[in-house]
Amino acid sequence: MPRLDSDHLLTLTEGVSVGYNALNAIMASTPVLEGFWPGRNLRSYLVDPCVQYGIEVVSTRRGTFHTEFKPNKAGNHVHTRFHGKGVCITTHFTGQDASRKAARRAVNRAELASRCQDLFAFERNLVVLEENQTVYVHLLHGGKATPVALTLAIPDQSQSSYPLTPWALDLTAPETADVEQVTEAMTFRLKQLPAESEDRREAS
Repeated sequence: MPRLDSDHLLTLTEGVSVGYNALNAIMASTPVLEGFWPGRNLRSYLVDPCVQYGIEVVSTRRGTFHTEFKPNKAGNHVHTRFHGKGVCITTHFTGQDASRKAARRAVNRAELASRCQDLFAFERNLVVLEENQTVYVHLLHGGKATPVALTLAIPDQSQSSYPLTPWALDLTAPETADVEQVTEAMTFRLKQLPAESEDRREAS
């Protein structure tokens, strides 16, 4: 990835670790998530938002990526895009054992994948990126309490395969301050949700 320097890569690796550590703290903060089976089952749904927030926290400190939030067509889900140096990255959870080999296809990311078509029109060693071209990249991560795999991969237009060899990243330990910041912010947000629900019920 010639357009990502070492500081960008450290942002991604640290941010992923920050996200997983923050998720562990959140899961342990309430018996609903820690000891109640339906709550424990939510870990897989919470990990990717935690990773996205962790990357944003580290990115703000390092001044690396610009964060963009995009809703799907139904308006019931938002995904996060990280922009930096001609690269657009979205994060994807590949399971607690990192067994999934590709991100799930999504309509709201189809236009990003469509930009990759020219990368695979020629032999791999002849690929030349234009100066203003943005490359769409999947950041694939998997693990339970800690990330066990972290990979950068450029998808084809179908979003289901990676014609170029994916790039495995080294996992980096996060700074304690980042973990605490993410945990406090997300715990505060979780505490706000019941009050917001009550306000909506009273208003209706």
